[in-house]
Amino acid sequence: MPHKYCPGRVCLDIFFILLLSINYQALTSDYGRAVKTILYVDDSEEMIELVQLVLSRSGYQLLTLSDTENTVDYILENKPDLVILDINMPGMDGIEVVRNVRKQQFTNPIIMFTASTSERDKEKAFQAGCDEYIVKDLEMQSLGPVLDSYLRKAGGGV
Repeated sequence: MPHKYCPGRVCLDIFFILLLSINYQALTSDYGRAVKTILYVDDSEEMIELVQLVLSRSGYQLLTLSDTENTVDYILENKPDLVILDINMPGMDGIEVVRNVRKQQFTNPIIMFTASTSERDKEKAFQAGCDEYIVKDLEMQSLGPVLDSYLRKAGGGV
């Protein structure tokens, strides 16, 4: 039976791909270390809920925003260990958010997690200072390993 926020088969497939992509053993093997904070910004409440559901069991602290109105200030004030952004959002797009926080010397990893398959968007994201570019429908299985990798580099473990 479809979930109220995820009515289609594609959403269910996305959920299971995300769930299987997280390295739970690596996440639970570093007891005593500070919990890593991830900020996820997406205007789709359905995607926010899906990512929350998947990452809630991962050991990460997940913070979410559904618009970009105050995203730059929020990132600079809270300094999450990793930021995940969608590109296409009302107001300031994800690429502009990346440009603005990089200008302010925010150096933690930023992952663009978007439905856009445009090579132009991908190029603009990397030029703005994005560390990774993951297409939601095509490369979702790589999200978990990418998170693990960047967060381990940032502080020696989860």
